[in-house]
Amino acid sequence: GFTVLAPEMDDSVSHEDGVVPGGFVGSLLAREEAEERRLQVLQDCVDWLRQHGAKDVGLVGHSRGGVTISQLEGDFCRVNIAGFQPPPVDPEDTFRKRAEGPMLIICGAEDEICTRPPLSMEYVQ
Repeated sequence: GFTVLAPEMDDSVSHEDGVVPGGFVGSLLAREEAEERRLQVLQDCVDWLRQHGAKDVGLVGHSRGGVTISQLEGDFCRVNIAGFQPPPVDPEDTFRKRAEGPMLIICGAEDEICTRPPLSMEYVQ
């Protein structure tokens, strides 16, 4: 079995108190810095679990959490639920090459982010 991490970040749109300064445009401008902060939080959690005996760690994320689990370097079993970034962000920034292991991606055909050009789903496939 897996010990599973499912991140809910404080700057997530779905977070109860999640307010992005500058709105959607502000979040894109500060994207890289925020992504690195979220990745560090997730890596700290993985490290803590492993220090406390977890052998196989799986990652599950929805929306921004899906982006985060798709970026974390290492070999993990991953489930990304509609975790894509809107254009003009390059899909390669979401699905990094050193983020290894099997990944299940769940995204509706009518999703406004997953299916907008440039199609992230085409990159993933």
